[in-house]
Amino acid sequence: MIFLIFYSAIYVIIHKIFDAAHLLYPRLFLVPIFMLLYFQKSKIEGRLKSVSQNLKTETILKYVVITLLAARLVQFIVRLTKPVTHLEDIAYLYYHSIKALFFEFINPYTITFDAYQVGTKVFSGLKYPPLQLFFYYPFVALFDLKGFYVAHFFYYLIFIIFIYKFLVKESKTHAYIGVIWFLLTDYFFTLSFNKATNDFLPTLFILIFCYALFNKKTYLAPLSLAFSVLSKQLPGLLFLYILFLQKHFKTVIYATIVIVLFSLPFYYWDSHAYFSNLIEFPAIRPSRASSFLIYFPEQGQKLIQLAAIACITLFSLYGNRNKKWSVTDSWQVHFFCLLIFLVFSKMSPTNYFIWVTPLCIFWMLTPSKNTQK
Repeated sequence: MIFLIFYSAIYVIIHKIFDAAHLLYPRLFLVPIFMLLYFQKSKIEGRLKSVSQNLKTETILKYVVITLLAARLVQFIVRLTKPVTHLEDIAYLYYHSIKALFFEFINPYTITFDAYQVGTKVFSGLKYPPLQLFFYYPFVALFDLKGFYVAHFFYYLIFIIFIYKFLVKESKTHAYIGVIWFLLTDYFFTLSFNKATNDFLPTLFILIFCYALFNKKTYLAPLSLAFSVLSKQLPGLLFLYILFLQKHFKTVIYATIVIVLFSLPFYYWDSHAYFSNLIEFPAIRPSRASSFLIYFPEQGQKLIQLAAIACITLFSLYGNRNKKWSVTDSWQVHFFCLLIFLVFSKMSPTNYFIWVTPLCIFWMLTPSKNTQK
């Protein structure tokens, strides 16, 4: 039990470092932490396997899960009964876009809301792919602005079920630990319910994609990856790039076809607005205070980002060459590529680390090839 407490403390430290927005130096501590975990992984797996055979520990963890889940449920109910406050601009952007599309039949990419000036050009309207509008619509129609809270709690429960179902293949102890870590991740909960950021769905679809890819679900993998990109440009586009490098060409092609077909109605509605808001705006938007790149001149920023892309490329190619890699090693490739991207991105707000948190949990709890039978 002492080992589980210590290992869980390491995870809590990791997620607190993820949460260290606007600060470069705390996130640098991720390097020695993950190096330590990487080189000690076989020993950690041995201890986890030993602990998982203890029924008393399993029972204790089950009640911890129930307690934490009840606490989150109470938080959700309290949040739902209070007036709507602290919502991110993104939530209001989706709210007005849903009203425009479903109630007024107006193109959400042309509405005069959330104007953002870059140089001499002003970008207004929805700046994300359209799929989340359809997922949020029934909740907003029923609960108005509080529909974002209800939607996110619904997807939060799906996350928990998914984490449990995936890890229970190892043992119930593994599954309970994964769920406990997820429930302990404060920013995953608070950013979704207090601020209603839009990173839940794209991350959920990425997890479904990874599960489908590892289990060779031919049609589910590209469909879920396409849905992630159609929910938000990232992290899905990065995964498409990794898949292309690893020669998963069918998955890339099928996912691209779904993305194009779903986007066509909005593209033909107003091709200029759709292209400007989804492609041009993210490309030319300047770095923000949440990224350490702001301390470098523009040319320096580009060189650092190119170096990061080169690291992601080499890591992905190396992973593809090692045909004996296990599911854990696959989690490792996707997890570390995404982490590199986030650290060297033009912006690294805490809500972006929602993308990487479940992958971190799976990598820390699934066995490597050395212990798999």
